[in-house]
Amino acid sequence: DEPPPGNSLRSLRSVKRENSTSSIGSAASGRSNGSARKPQRRPGVVGYVSFTMEEGEVVGAPRTSKRLKRKRGESSEYVKVNHLLVTRAHRDEGLGVLLLTAVLHRVKCLDPDYAREIFLTVVQKNAQAVGLYQRLGLKVIGQNTTHLAKGKSDKSRPIVWYQMGLSNDRNGSHEEQRPRIAMLEDEDSDQEL
Repeated sequence: DEPPPGNSLRSLRSVKRENSTSSIGSAASGRSNGSARKPQRRPGVVGYVSFTMEEGEVVGAPRTSKRLKRKRGESSEYVKVNHLLVTRAHRDEGLGVLLLTAVLHRVKCLDPDYAREIFLTVVQKNAQAVGLYQRLGLKVIGQNTTHLAKGKSDKSRPIVWYQMGLSNDRNGSHEEQRPRIAMLEDEDSDQEL
């Protein structure tokens, strides 16, 4: 799961903060346009990530009072990963780790409070992605089911989604050990973004 040698994160440099609630970046194309849309297919693009910096409670996460969070030194700011994609031909090369590490590094540079928690959703059947996130320290904190139908007359098919989260709280109030993604983020901090 280590990023392959020679890869750089230069293209994530375009990520910017907007009204302290959203930052979007597509790591492969280097574009930031304020929307969570997937980038158009381009030759040479092997993956991308988009994320938002949000405030408030994570939907589906166990609720905690704001007073208790303040007492524990926690904030209500978190990073939500909207999309993370690596093309099939480039999977298992460490690019997913590289993209998530780049997100946390960039967010930490913009506003460190937002880098304390990360949240995403993933389809339960996507075992490869679920495994990657679990190896990085994310845990399933909830799940929901949506129903999709092929057409108007078709019966719907259930799709199970996991809500996964990670707290980088260094006080130990959430995690006994330092999460793997936090260690990678610190190790890669000297890479040019």
